[in-house]
Amino acid sequence: MLKNITEIKSLKSKNELLDICAKPFIILFEDLLRAKGIDLKNTKVSSWQKLLKLIISADFFKIISEFQVEIIPYKKMRALEKYFADNTINPDEVAKFSVPLSKLMKWLQGKRT
Repeated sequence: MLKNITEIKSLKSKNELLDICAKPFIILFEDLLRAKGIDLKNTKVSSWQKLLKLIISADFFKIISEFQVEIIPYKKMRALEKYFADNTINPDEVAKFSVPLSKLMKWLQGKRT
């Protein structure tokens, strides 16, 4: 898993797919991102760049490995659904770009079901 996170950290280019993949994680980790001082309202910074700041943090592996789905508020769950209901994010398509990112998306799909 740590090797996968290292590869995800290296995905720094601006890319529409990265930005789309980042949006549900921003919804999920909104409070944590704010606590780390990441300005979520800054439209000059892509969603991926915002999420990358969390991924780069030393405790990201701990955050996702200890994440408890039971604490996700209903409102956030509903917001996450729109990204998966219409296949906006398809982990198999993401895998063509990055296998580790695809695994992270599958982790998110598993957490919301």
